[in-house]
Amino acid sequence: MLKYLDSFQIVMVIYVTLGVGAFFGFIKFFTEESMKRVRRLLFMIPIATMLFYEVATTPLNKDSWMTFLHAFIIQVFLHLIAYVYAIVFRSNKSIMEKFIEASIAFTESDFFWYGYPFSQILFTQSFNNYSGLAMFVQTLCVHSIHQILVLLYIPDSVESFNKMTDPPPDEEVPLEPKENKEQVQEEPEEDAMELQDQKSDSQNEEPAQEKKEEPKEVEKQKKLDKIGNRSVSDSHEDLQSSDKQSDNKDENSSSSTPEVKVDEGKEVIKPEDVAEPEKPAKRGYSKLFWFIYSFINQHNIAAILGIFWSIAVKYTNVNMPAFLKSFSFDLEKASICAGLFCQGIFIAYHPFKGCPIVDVIASCIVHFIVKPVLAMAFCWALSIDHTVAKFLILINLAPTGLYAYTLSDQAGWKTSMITYSMYWGMICVLPVYMIWIAIINETGMFP
Repeated sequence: MLKYLDSFQIVMVIYVTLGVGAFFGFIKFFTEESMKRVRRLLFMIPIATMLFYEVATTPLNKDSWMTFLHAFIIQVFLHLIAYVYAIVFRSNKSIMEKFIEASIAFTESDFFWYGYPFSQILFTQSFNNYSGLAMFVQTLCVHSIHQILVLLYIPDSVESFNKMTDPPPDEEVPLEPKENKEQVQEEPEEDAMELQDQKSDSQNEEPAQEKKEEPKEVEKQKKLDKIGNRSVSDSHEDLQSSDKQSDNKDENSSSSTPEVKVDEGKEVIKPEDVAEPEKPAKRGYSKLFWFIYSFINQHNIAAILGIFWSIAVKYTNVNMPAFLKSFSFDLEKASICAGLFCQGIFIAYHPFKGCPIVDVIASCIVHFIVKPVLAMAFCWALSIDHTVAKFLILINLAPTGLYAYTLSDQAGWKTSMITYSMYWGMICVLPVYMIWIAIINETGMFP
């Protein structure tokens, strides 16, 4: 029997983490773009490490890997439901476009983030392996297929994928340090001081020029005295010629700008003739790269390495190093907290109005009714242990996940059935989990 108080506390921990992220989003402490970078780092390292650790510590036997088959069968049925829904409720979109949107909203969930706290309190730590295998099904099949469908049927998806991986030039980190605002404010004051200095210099230069002109008048008087008995006309001509010579000397001495000599044989380069610098080629990856990356990525590689490690443990009894265990354990906790915090930030920036009511109701029905019922049915069909079956029902109650929000953004759907499903699904998490825990306890379906 699952304890109600413990279950309520576990769901409240998830709620509080989401609420803290939403609070910091509402006060604009974190921007949506900064959280997209955090989300990118989250999927790059911590989740890949989590997949390696959980798959590597899963015993290589039928009972453990039956949960992998269980998750795969549920995903197949959910995609069939999404295709039928796309045919019936396609509205103004094509069947394929509606199917992509519905399949992402119905099937993408963060099983590990919701299963981890339940396994630590209500079950044992080894139950993390089952949520890790469910995530492996998502990364190996679901994420890959959805990404390929977006690339094939959504226009301009390659450009949006490249924008999500490579920041634009405006966002690149500058090589030189930025100027402080204090320095920028001091510049106009320095300019004003320079203007005052120039005015004072010009005022000091004017009396000096007047003093220089006084000796010139004295020299003219001396020349008139030396002329003596000459005629008045001659004296005027001599005075004019001497004045012109003295003026020319003063002009030559006062002129400080040297003459520029231009060689006649050389061509003058005009600004139009200067070659423009070559523009850098557009960064980004091709569609073929994204097709390959859909399957060959860090998540699948880490999970496959975990399978090889599990095989080695079975036949050689090799133990995982202590530092690798502690490192993976810390990254698992970091991935849960950071992932739920990012979702809270995205909730804060997501609009409340404009919800496609029919699509969101359908998504909530699939996540909170259809998925747990399918999990229950296939646990009976595959003869899975009853305690494990309870845990699988709880992780299949997880709402639309963070990767679905990312795919919606890459497909160009800023607000869509996917984003609103994540928005309202997280709001309904607390009552839904408590109702299903009551159903499991009171009906005694898994004694």
